[in-house]
Amino acid sequence: QERASACDRDQSWFAVREPLLRIEKRRRSPRLIYSYGMSTDLADKRCRPCEGGVEPLLPAQVDELMKGLHGDWTLSEDGLQISRRFSFPAYSRTVAFTNAVAWIAIVEGHHPVLTVSYGDCVVSYTTHAIDGLSDNDFICAAKIDRLAADAE
Repeated sequence: QERASACDRDQSWFAVREPLLRIEKRRRSPRLIYSYGMSTDLADKRCRPCEGGVEPLLPAQVDELMKGLHGDWTLSEDGLQISRRFSFPAYSRTVAFTNAVAWIAIVEGHHPVLTVSYGDCVVSYTTHAIDGLSDNDFICAAKIDRLAADAE
Protein backbone atom coordinates (compact mmCIF):
# COMPACT_ATOMS: atom_id res chain seq x y z
CA GLN A 1 0.00 0.00 0.00
CA GLU A 2 1.39 3.37 -1.04
CA ARG A 3 1.86 5.86 1.78
CA ALA A 4 1.52 9.59 1.22
CA SER A 5 4.04 11.91 2.80
CA ALA A 6 2.82 14.48 5.31
CA CYS A 7 3.53 17.21 2.75
CA ASP A 8 1.43 15.40 0.12
CA ARG A 9 -1.48 14.95 2.52
CA ASP A 10 -1.47 18.66 3.38
CA GLN A 11 -1.64 19.96 -0.20
CA SER A 12 -5.00 20.77 -1.78
CA TRP A 13 -5.49 21.96 -5.33
CA PHE A 14 -8.50 23.89 -6.52
CA ALA A 15 -10.40 24.31 -9.75
CA VAL A 16 -13.95 24.61 -11.01
CA ARG A 17 -15.17 22.92 -14.16
CA GLU A 18 -18.26 24.53 -15.60
CA PRO A 19 -20.77 24.24 -14.23
CA LEU A 20 -19.98 21.58 -11.66
CA LEU A 21 -17.26 21.16 -9.10
CA ARG A 22 -15.36 17.91 -9.59
CA ILE A 23 -13.97 16.29 -6.50
CA GLU A 24 -11.42 13.53 -6.68
CA LYS A 25 -11.33 10.96 -3.91
CA ARG A 26 -7.79 9.81 -3.14
CA ARG A 27 -6.37 8.23 -0.01
CA ARG A 28 -9.67 8.69 1.82
CA SER A 29 -9.52 12.50 1.61
CA PRO A 30 -11.35 14.57 -1.03
CA ARG A 31 -9.27 16.93 -3.14
CA LEU A 32 -10.23 19.51 -5.68
CA ILE A 33 -8.19 19.27 -8.84
CA TYR A 34 -6.05 22.25 -9.84
CA SER A 35 -4.97 22.43 -13.44
CA TYR A 36 -3.99 25.92 -14.56
CA GLY A 37 -0.83 27.80 -13.62
CA MET A 38 -0.94 31.30 -12.16
CA SER A 39 1.14 33.41 -9.83
CA THR A 40 2.74 31.24 -7.20
CA ASP A 41 3.11 33.97 -4.60
CA LEU A 42 -0.01 34.26 -2.43
CA ALA A 43 -2.14 31.48 -3.90
CA ASP A 44 0.43 28.80 -3.15
CA LYS A 45 0.83 29.75 0.50
CA ARG A 46 -1.12 28.14 3.33
CA CYS A 47 -3.06 29.96 6.03
CA ARG A 48 -1.75 29.87 9.56
CA PRO A 49 -4.09 29.62 12.53
CA CYS A 50 -4.83 33.03 14.02
CA GLU A 51 -6.41 33.17 17.46
CA GLY A 52 -5.42 36.75 18.17
CA GLY A 53 -2.35 38.05 19.93
CA VAL A 54 -0.85 39.43 16.70
CA GLU A 55 -1.23 42.84 15.16
CA PRO A 56 -3.31 43.37 12.01
CA LEU A 57 -1.44 44.29 8.85
CA LEU A 58 -0.30 47.90 8.55
CA PRO A 59 -1.81 50.03 5.75
CA ALA A 60 1.45 49.87 3.75
CA GLN A 61 1.45 46.06 4.02
CA VAL A 62 -2.18 45.92 2.90
CA ASP A 63 -1.43 48.15 -0.10
CA GLU A 64 1.44 45.89 -1.13
CA LEU A 65 -0.63 42.70 -0.79
CA MET A 66 -3.53 44.24 -2.73
CA LYS A 67 -1.17 44.42 -5.72
CA GLY A 68 -1.01 40.62 -5.72
CA LEU A 69 -4.79 40.26 -6.12
CA HIS A 70 -7.13 40.73 -9.08
CA GLY A 71 -8.01 44.39 -9.61
CA ASP A 72 -11.67 43.80 -8.67
CA TRP A 73 -10.83 43.32 -4.99
CA THR A 74 -11.67 46.43 -2.98
CA LEU A 75 -10.51 47.60 0.41
CA SER A 76 -13.17 48.92 2.78
CA GLU A 77 -12.96 52.57 3.80
CA ASP A 78 -11.88 51.62 7.31
CA GLY A 79 -9.18 49.31 5.91
CA LEU A 80 -10.46 46.29 7.84
CA GLN A 81 -11.95 44.20 5.03
CA ILE A 82 -11.39 43.20 1.39
CA SER A 83 -14.24 42.23 -0.94
CA ARG A 84 -14.87 41.14 -4.50
CA ARG A 85 -18.08 40.52 -6.45
CA PHE A 86 -18.18 37.55 -8.84
CA SER A 87 -20.95 37.42 -11.46
CA PHE A 88 -22.31 34.36 -13.26
CA PRO A 89 -24.92 33.81 -16.00
CA ALA A 90 -26.92 31.22 -14.04
CA TYR A 91 -27.72 30.33 -10.45
CA SER A 92 -26.16 26.88 -10.82
CA ARG A 93 -22.81 28.45 -11.71
CA THR A 94 -23.08 30.84 -8.76
CA VAL A 95 -23.75 27.96 -6.37
CA ALA A 96 -20.93 25.84 -7.83
CA PHE A 97 -18.51 28.73 -7.34
CA THR A 98 -19.80 29.37 -3.81
CA ASN A 99 -19.30 25.70 -2.90
CA ALA A 100 -15.74 25.82 -4.24
CA VAL A 101 -15.05 28.94 -2.13
CA ALA A 102 -16.48 27.11 0.88
CA TRP A 103 -14.11 24.21 0.20
CA ILE A 104 -11.13 26.60 0.16
CA ALA A 105 -12.34 28.04 3.48
CA ILE A 106 -12.57 24.58 5.04
CA VAL A 107 -9.16 23.46 3.80
CA GLU A 108 -7.47 26.71 4.86
CA GLY A 109 -9.37 27.12 8.12
CA HIS A 110 -10.17 30.73 7.23
CA HIS A 111 -13.74 31.62 6.37
CA PRO A 112 -15.12 34.55 4.37
CA VAL A 113 -18.49 36.21 4.52
CA LEU A 114 -20.37 35.04 1.42
CA THR A 115 -23.35 36.97 0.09
CA VAL A 116 -25.09 34.90 -2.60
CA SER A 117 -27.82 35.98 -5.01
CA TYR A 118 -29.07 34.61 -8.33
CA GLY A 119 -26.07 35.56 -10.47
CA ASP A 120 -23.65 37.05 -7.95
CA CYS A 121 -21.45 36.00 -5.06
CA VAL A 122 -19.72 38.66 -2.98
CA VAL A 123 -16.73 37.35 -1.04
CA SER A 124 -15.48 39.42 1.91
CA TYR A 125 -12.49 38.72 4.14
CA THR A 126 -11.34 40.08 7.46
CA THR A 127 -9.66 38.39 10.41
CA HIS A 128 -12.08 38.82 13.30
CA ALA A 129 -9.61 37.54 15.92
CA ILE A 130 -7.38 40.58 15.34
CA ASP A 131 -10.08 43.02 14.17
CA GLY A 132 -8.34 43.71 10.89
CA LEU A 133 -6.60 42.14 7.92
CA SER A 134 -4.04 39.35 8.10
CA ASP A 135 -1.96 37.46 5.55
CA ASN A 136 -4.65 34.76 5.65
CA ASP A 137 -7.19 37.13 4.08
CA PHE A 138 -4.92 37.75 1.11
CA ILE A 139 -3.87 34.12 0.75
CA CYS A 140 -7.50 33.02 0.51
CA ALA A 141 -8.37 35.89 -1.83
CA ALA A 142 -5.53 34.83 -4.16
CA LYS A 143 -6.79 31.24 -4.11
CA ILE A 144 -10.23 32.50 -5.07
CA ASP A 145 -8.71 34.57 -7.89
CA ARG A 146 -7.15 31.36 -9.18
CA LEU A 147 -10.46 29.57 -8.83
CA ALA A 148 -12.30 32.30 -10.76
CA ALA A 149 -9.71 32.25 -13.54
CA ASP A 150 -10.17 28.49 -13.88
CA ALA A 151 -13.97 28.87 -14.06
CA GLU A 152 -13.86 31.24 -17.05
